[in-house]
Amino acid sequence: MKIAQTLMAAFLFVGPIAAWAQDELPVCDTFDGNELTYVCRCLPDNPLGDVFGTSMYAPTTSLCAGARHAGTIRAEGGIVQIIRGVAQGGFVGSDRNGITSRDAGAADYSIFFMGS
Repeated sequence: MKIAQTLMAAFLFVGPIAAWAQDELPVCDTFDGNELTYVCRCLPDNPLGDVFGTSMYAPTTSLCAGARHAGTIRAEGGIVQIIRGVAQGGFVGSDRNGITSRDAGAADYSIFFMGS
């Protein structure tokens, strides 16, 4: 139910991201969770960091690596929309799209990714 509520909130408050000009967006670095969404761009072969979770990710997840794990971008990079989700009791890792994510404990909020 929490995932459904988060997805509904994202679709209600977030418009399409295809309208963004890629060179006008900041390079993905960190998402502080203070906003519902954050739109940024991942550069080609962006250095990968740690990923925690599957579908719903821990806020400490590397943004571009998480977006690649989620399948919203490939190694070529691209525009990513990070959506703030609800608190989670924990996160389960998995192998997806050539990226291995790890388990993580509870967090005050979660994030998930939408691509262009």
